[in-house]
Amino acid sequence: MMDTYTSTSVSLEATVGLLLQPLIDDRPLDSVLEADVEVFLKSMLLTLLGFLFHSVEGGFNAQAPPVEPDFNRDISALPVLSCATDEDTLIIVGYIPLASPMNLPLQVWTPVHCERAACPTLPSPLPSASALPIVQELPNPFAFFDGTPLTSPDDWECRRAEIKTLVQEYLYSYHPDHSLENVTARRTGNNIAITVKANGKTASFSTTLTFPNNRAPTSPIPVVINPGALDNNVFLSSGIALATFDVNSIAADSTSKTGAFWTLYAPEDIGVLMAWAWGFNRILDALELVAPEVDPKRVGVIGCSRWGKAALVAGMFDDRITLTMPMSSGLEGISQWRFLFQELGPNENITNIFAGAPWWVTSRLGQFVNDTRRMPFDSHLQASLVAPRALIWDQGLTDIQVRVVPVAPTQAIYDFLGVKDQYGAALRNSGHCDPSGYSNIKDFMNRVFFGTPRRETTVTFRRTRHTLRHFRVGLIALRRVVEASPI
Repeated sequence: MMDTYTSTSVSLEATVGLLLQPLIDDRPLDSVLEADVEVFLKSMLLTLLGFLFHSVEGGFNAQAPPVEPDFNRDISALPVLSCATDEDTLIIVGYIPLASPMNLPLQVWTPVHCERAACPTLPSPLPSASALPIVQELPNPFAFFDGTPLTSPDDWECRRAEIKTLVQEYLYSYHPDHSLENVTARRTGNNIAITVKANGKTASFSTTLTFPNNRAPTSPIPVVINPGALDNNVFLSSGIALATFDVNSIAADSTSKTGAFWTLYAPEDIGVLMAWAWGFNRILDALELVAPEVDPKRVGVIGCSRWGKAALVAGMFDDRITLTMPMSSGLEGISQWRFLFQELGPNENITNIFAGAPWWVTSRLGQFVNDTRRMPFDSHLQASLVAPRALIWDQGLTDIQVRVVPVAPTQAIYDFLGVKDQYGAALRNSGHCDPSGYSNIKDFMNRVFFGTPRRETTVTFRRTRHTLRHFRVGLIALRRVVEASPI
């Protein structure tokens, strides 16, 4: 995806003036690359050599006919070196006909705009599951839905927008348009009452703040939005505030469609996981309004099991969230759809999870019950929607609800984006939602929020076929994803 440029013919004198003008105006030459300057200097040298050799009989190219500069040359295939920060500054990417040193044309590109060309478009409407291709392995994160490969990390926002549409269409359903909502907040002590108006309706819920040492900090500190049932001390002892809420006040964990979310959006076909994620996001709105003690640039979301699924969704759809921490989130969270190993007992799979709690997701997920290989994404792409922001997920290796987790494939995406330290997987030798998981993520969390040094830890695994299969599948998936990477 290249920025849009037009070709402009200018004289050498005009080009020299344009390059020198930023210096005259005491402006930095931010938009001129080292390579561009090198081309300019070489062109000046060749001009001087041209004068010298043309003055000597039989000199360099003395008999060569003049070469007219081809300013109609198609430059669409030439590489884009930079996008100017100031449209008055031109970028030289020149071609220099050596046969004509006295007639030294340069190709100059003037930036028309610095916006990306249009992203590839998804079909409209999106196909049903039966019309989607079978993909045996993990879907390629480095190719668009239509098969067009990504060429650089600059393409990621287009790919991310595409994946976001796909997971809404086929899994969670669509996040409400926040631009159509009005959020207000009223604070009494550490309790915040939140009111949201949309569609001519009004809904209310609340969150409660807890501060380290039970007193307000003197300067803004990080905050973690959570649904409760966690080890508060891990966070408070680190100097992190908590904003705790009751998920049932947002949406009941059932088909009843009760709670603040459904007051506004019933009877839409939206999963409860998306409703709970919406609650995380609206609490952040309220904190920005009435909680100056917390730093809106250092915000985490966390939850375990079904609430871990919701925390992941919250991180996907709100770019203000600094750190997303899904714990024991299983299927519809971090666990992969396509792979299943049940040595220790039945895993969550699409059949039992959709039959047991269909209200967590959109009814459209039911199309894939007979074949998850037709899903146009897998959990590594769900997790990638958080990137390039920080993500760490916790998982117990003896958690029988969990199948295969995408450690390596998700890491490959973060590596591709140049933010490999923003991703972490915290594995432990215990079961579902074990409280030790909170201590397991503490170092990563403190590094993201406070910049504390990274500490490497060693986990000793009980050697079973179950754990070996986890790592073997992870390595195979990593190899296949990396092979697909354009860099």
